[in-house]
Amino acid sequence: SARKSHAIVGSLSLISGMAHNFYLCNNGGWDAPISTTTIATQGLIHTVAALAGVSRIDFRNQQERARTTILAPAFGINAWLTYSSLTEWGAGAEAPFTMYGSPAQLFVISVLGVSVYQLTEVWRASSDQKQMKTGLWNSNPVVNVLLSFLSYQSILLLEAGLALGISLSVDHGTWETFALQHPKFINLIANLSVDTAFANNVSIFLGTLLKYKAMSNATCMYTLILLFNVAMSAVFIFPTAYAIDDGAAMDTFLSFLVGSIS
Repeated sequence: SARKSHAIVGSLSLISGMAHNFYLCNNGGWDAPISTTTIATQGLIHTVAALAGVSRIDFRNQQERARTTILAPAFGINAWLTYSSLTEWGAGAEAPFTMYGSPAQLFVISVLGVSVYQLTEVWRASSDQKQMKTGLWNSNPVVNVLLSFLSYQSILLLEAGLALGISLSVDHGTWETFALQHPKFINLIANLSVDTAFANNVSIFLGTLLKYKAMSNATCMYTLILLFNVAMSAVFIFPTAYAIDDGAAMDTFLSFLVGSIS
């Protein structure tokens, strides 16, 4: 049945995601080596798990509208996170795909648009007291949007925005040279993208537990914040990025971003 299939691939997503984080902890952190095979395997698992959840959505139920807005596009977001990690953005010169060109750029723009729409829908639904059985966590719209943003969308928006900016402003050869000079920085991007897909599925899983009252509102709220603070926070990501090659990688990367703005 759809429920059993979803449970199986969902469990596989959680297990593989936790295994990946365990690997990072035992191999130096976010800049640990990651192969394109691992990226593709992890990404496929997380994407299929999110896709399996679509079959269980009741699109006619308006009280589930906010939850549906989070669940339905999740597989597309995870697919982009996987795809981007298999382009020059996350795989450097060994990338089987490219982040350059209109199709790839339209893909990332659509992800940005969907993510912003998800936040607006969370605000809209949690402002409507009739829709408070939507898998949201608090009666305050500001708190709900903040939790949704912190749980994974902040990192997603950052990754997608940076990937788009680099693909539009830095030519192919320059980026490949950067990737060859700073492979650990590319590893960090790939590991972060794979973990964002995992965090996406974890957020949905926690929302499901809340819907079926297997987890209290407060527990869900604090677990989501913990997920962000421990697994995805800048406490670990940015110091790692700045430490790569004694800061040379980040300095060059920032110069790319400044160049794209000016």
